[in-house]
This record gives sequence, C-alpha cells and structure tokens, in this order.
Amino acid sequence: VKQIPYQEQLISLQNKPEWYKVLVPTTLVPAVLFHHDQRQPQDDNDEPAKPQRQIIWESMEVLKALDAQFPNHGPTLVPLDDPAFDAAVEQADQL
Repeated sequence: VKQIPYQEQLISLQNKPEWYKVLVPTTLVPAVLFHHDQRQPQDDNDEPAKPQRQIIWESMEVLKALDAQFPNHGPTLVPLDDPAFDAAVEQADQL
C-alpha cells in the first residue's frame, strides 16, 4: 500500500534462527529492521559514523512505525483519533 522498497527475510516460525532471537528479544513476528540514513557522529575518535538501526516487532507497532517513518508514502495504515478503531484494537488485545 505504501510502496516502500524493502528486503524480505523469511524464517521458520517453529525453528527460529539464532540471529533472529538475538535481534528480536521476544522472538515475535513480524519484525521490521529500519536502517536510518541519518548518521550520528561518534565520540571524538577517528572511527566513521555508524548508520542508525531500529528494530520494531508486534504487528500494530510495525504499522505505526511505517506510518511514522514514511508519512508521505501512501495512505495511513493506522487511523488516528478513530474511537471505533481504538475500541477494536483494545478488544483484539484482550483475546
């Protein structure tokens, strides 16, 4: 829907690889790893700046993060200020 370029990495849900367990402490899926173009300077040393990374898991949190990171790419994935949507999410969380 947002037409954002991405790289997909499929994993076994029954036998998650060790690298995934390290990357996602809860081992929940889905998870999205954002690579930010903005580089923050290192402390006063000669090492090059490292790109910033952020891992997000849980479906709703992934949708919110995609909306926040790419506000001008397609429609909003999570409606804002929608009482009916908020009620449905709360009810789903209780299941």
